Amino acid sequence: MITAFMEKIIIPLAIIGTLLGFSFPASANEVGNAAWVLADTTLNSGPGSQYPETSLTLNQGEAVVIARCSSRWCRIANTQGWLSIDKLSFGREARTPFFSIKASLAEDEDGEICLFSGENYSGTAICLPAGSTIRDLALTNFDNTIASVTVQGDISVNLCRDANFSSYCVRYDQSAPQIDRLLSNAVSSYRVY
Repeated sequence: MITAFMEKIIIPLAIIGTLLGFSFPASANEVGNAAWVLADTTLNSGPGSQYPETSLTLNQGEAVVIARCSSRWCRIANTQGWLSIDKLSFGREARTPFFSIKASLAEDEDGEICLFSGENYSGTAICLPAGSTIRDLALTNFDNTIASVTVQGDISVNLCRDANFSSYCVRYDQSAPQIDRLLSNAVSSYRVY
């Protein structure tokens, strides 16, 4: 909210700036989450393939800032262009969500994964057998709360930053008193193998 006092300062500064030949930006650069583009692509004008393509293109490996996401599409900051979340990576480097995971999904596999809300295996815990899968932790009131994990037996868990196993994922086959900093208190889906 701009007060009367602020108007008395802003308006004269804008006039002086115009007289001196420079201008103030209408708005600051948008902030958001950093991401990588996974393939050369043209942005769409809205959140879906049904929207027409824009003239804006991005190259594979290019770093971008995501202003917001809607369903499976994200708007690139400081543009009006949208890109499918499947063409983005939110990790330290550009890579697809799944890599080097154990194929076994047998529910009778020996082992158990325990996810903790606190570091060093503290706080609320949820323990899971092989075959457990949650696509959206928001449905269980455990979203964005995982900070450490224990692994007992021949089992592993793939923790992902976003729902539906998207964006940045890390597989754990050993206990970790602190999970990856990009996942800590930010996990929204998991699969236990």
